[in-house]
Amino acid sequence: MAKIQKKWSGLLKEVFMDADNFHIDFGQINEEKHKQLILCSSFFIDIQYFERKADNS
Repeated sequence: MAKIQKKWSGLLKEVFMDADNFHIDFGQINEEKHKQLILCSSFFIDIQYFERKADNS
């Protein structure tokens, strides 16, 4: 349905900052509720995987 990608920000930004860039491709999705669900999923993925991984290292 959709594609969520974490984009590379560059070496300096990745090393010194805790900011992430994501790209969401909704494809052929036209319904607003589905887009909202995918956007919330990207936040959930960031919190569950990337933020916890940063806290543990």
